[in-house]
Amino acid sequence: MKINFLTSILPVKVLLLLQAVPLFFLLSCSNDTPVEKSAFRHTGVVEGFYGRQWTHTERLDMIRFMGEVGLNDYFYAPKDDPLHRGRWRERYSGDALDRFNDYLETAQKSGVNLWYTISPGLSIEYSSSADYDSLLVKIDDMHALGIRHFGLFLDDVPETLQHEADINRFANLAEAHVHLINRLYADLLARDSELIVCPTTYTGAWGDREYVEILGRGIPEEIPLFWTGNDVAVATITGDDAREWGDLMNRKPLIWDNYPVNDFDTWRLFLGPLTGRAADLPETTTGLIANPMNQPYASMISLYTIADYTFNPDSYNPAVSLHNALTNLYPEEAVPHLYMIVDLFNDYPWEYNVFSPLYTPGIIPQLDELTSALDRWSASIDSLKRLPGDIRNPRLNGLINELDILYTSTRSNLNAMRQDPAYIEVNGLLVYRDELDRFGEHETRPARWQTGNHGYNPPTVDLQIDGHLMTFTFTLDEKNEWLSADLPVNGDHFIISMLDNAPTGNTWLTNKDVLLIVYPDSGSGELVYELKVPELTHFSRMGGSDIHLYSFTPFFYEFTRPAEEVIYDLPEVRVFQPGETGKNTLKIAVYWPGRTVERLNIGGLLTMDGTRDRFIFSHRPNFGNRNAYLFLTTTKY
Repeated sequence: MKINFLTSILPVKVLLLLQAVPLFFLLSCSNDTPVEKSAFRHTGVVEGFYGRQWTHTERLDMIRFMGEVGLNDYFYAPKDDPLHRGRWRERYSGDALDRFNDYLETAQKSGVNLWYTISPGLSIEYSSSADYDSLLVKIDDMHALGIRHFGLFLDDVPETLQHEADINRFANLAEAHVHLINRLYADLLARDSELIVCPTTYTGAWGDREYVEILGRGIPEEIPLFWTGNDVAVATITGDDAREWGDLMNRKPLIWDNYPVNDFDTWRLFLGPLTGRAADLPETTTGLIANPMNQPYASMISLYTIADYTFNPDSYNPAVSLHNALTNLYPEEAVPHLYMIVDLFNDYPWEYNVFSPLYTPGIIPQLDELTSALDRWSASIDSLKRLPGDIRNPRLNGLINELDILYTSTRSNLNAMRQDPAYIEVNGLLVYRDELDRFGEHETRPARWQTGNHGYNPPTVDLQIDGHLMTFTFTLDEKNEWLSADLPVNGDHFIISMLDNAPTGNTWLTNKDVLLIVYPDSGSGELVYELKVPELTHFSRMGGSDIHLYSFTPFFYEFTRPAEEVIYDLPEVRVFQPGETGKNTLKIAVYWPGRTVERLNIGGLLTMDGTRDRFIFSHRPNFGNRNAYLFLTTTKY
């Protein structure tokens, strides 16, 4: 290849990265593939995301790709496979079971270990012999096919014991997990099989560190434990980070790298090379397993660079690796067009993207910039489609299809926003009409359900303001049940989020904003409340800013702390019990002389005749974005 061709196709971002690379090195590496032996024990892919799981064909193509680039472990763990997680007791049968034969055969031919994983933590009774037998039967079905690698995934499950028998037997969740893991490990050893575990506390960002210590001391050191780093998705992972967590779990951690996964931001792709992974991680961890995107073919670009890093952590160069990925995975004629698309998505989960204004309130869409980016995207797809069929391999065709689907969705979202009466065009900008979020005294404002009408009335709110006293009167559907749960936000609840008035210049909530959460006590059933403040990490800030969030989910509730630990002049709150002010009425009084509340939002979850749904009172369903909040227009402080 010639360097003038390279400079003609590389976008500015990539060229800047390449300036530091010696020219002879760049040219000599242009067709390199990873060397023969990885620096890590475990490298690979965990299909561990939420949302649409891969098809049978896509999964087989991914396993073959992994063999080509030297990634040696594939973990079957799609969150939305009901038999993996929600209905874990049910056995695979018929075609569903036969597909695992195909995965195993393809993995063996590709030099890849197939790990079958199961995630029983949502409902398992840890002290139940019947539940354990159901787990082992599921394992034995896969063992009979020839699978010898198994994973027990206990992530994203309740952090406290749920069943009375477990509460009576175990002191805490960690002890229950030690019991389950040790029992399963012994049975797998007898079956000449291996075990890897994803614990409930899998990140340094939140969770119970005592749980990690108890687990680490209680199970054999030979069992690897997953860890995502100091956040759920991180810009950097250092050797010191890994050593610190390894000391806590009594073993070197196995990295679950949440790059390039996009299940939290399904509107975007992550096509940039892996960055921020220290060269000494092979010495301080037992491996690196990447969680990919919902789009398997698009994932292969960044996964190639991840494979490259795992083989060459000392000499790994992200820009060179990205170039190698495109030139080795796709026909030469496709590479210039692919670079144009990579340039649109050559960013990371902790960064804004050119299309962020379509999804993140507070970032004003610039129509020229958006339409130009969409036109470049469309032109690149059209150019790829015009390539002769005999050079478009299945991998490229799969990528073209994924790009086309996402492009159509993004273009439709822009068109819908331009046609939405909530927005007006001003000097090339698409500006939101702030008056839609104004909330006045004695104005009855209805909420909006997240998933539909259901035939039940959404709650309405009336606000009265008397000096520093705000009184919220909610009218509920007569069928409302007020069900409790293990976490306040898992059961019926209301959240009134009151913003600090100091300008932040950001889209996310801060630890100066106060969350008043009202919910039924799990014991007495009476309505109680707690005051929390958000304690968001960089990842949760960005994710909370642009996803549709109707109230705090259990995930975001993890990123809160008691408000009294941060704010000294908290409001006085009174919650009137149902029946005190009317059968279908909830009344909440907030007296806060220390703050003038100018913006707030109200969301929650309610159950009616067994039907559950979340709701929100703002026009835009972005509870985690301060720019989507309601303005109080008649405050009289």
